Amino acid sequence: MANRLPVVGDVITSPEFAFGFKNQTSLDGTNIVPCFESNSGKKEHIVSFPVSADERVAAVKAGKPDPGKYQEIDLASYDPSRGTAEFVVEYCKFEGGSTGHDSMPDGWHVIARRLHKNGKYDKNGELFDFYYQYEVGRSNSIKKINFIRKMTKTFI
Repeated sequence: MANRLPVVGDVITSPEFAFGFKNQTSLDGTNIVPCFESNSGKKEHIVSFPVSADERVAAVKAGKPDPGKYQEIDLASYDPSRGTAEFVVEYCKFEGGSTGHDSMPDGWHVIARRLHKNGKYDKNGELFDFYYQYEVGRSNSIKKINFIRKMTKTFI
């Protein structure tokens, strides 16, 4: 298919889907979004979380070393099978821009759900949240997707 924006019902794939990190989505639970690429070339998403005073005291009481005030966690979720899996687009809209000092234009925001291996819809399939071909300051921009087929929602 020609280079176009994905729309609801498109079944898509992308090797870039293999890289992701855990986050929350507005649809219905956990999703995966593409990771930042570090200067070392590794796909990673390292964040610092504060460690509560209670957790620090509990660790010391248990004979473990003090974990410190902050703990670094890599939220990266690399899954090579996701890079070849089929996803159906469930949401898409121009959005996500900002105004102000470092303003960004809206981008084509897409949320797609992973299908079963047999190509059928999986209501519990993981969600993948990304912006399509959006270069301006977005870490979760996918540059290339493959359009496989269309699906339609049927109510019974």
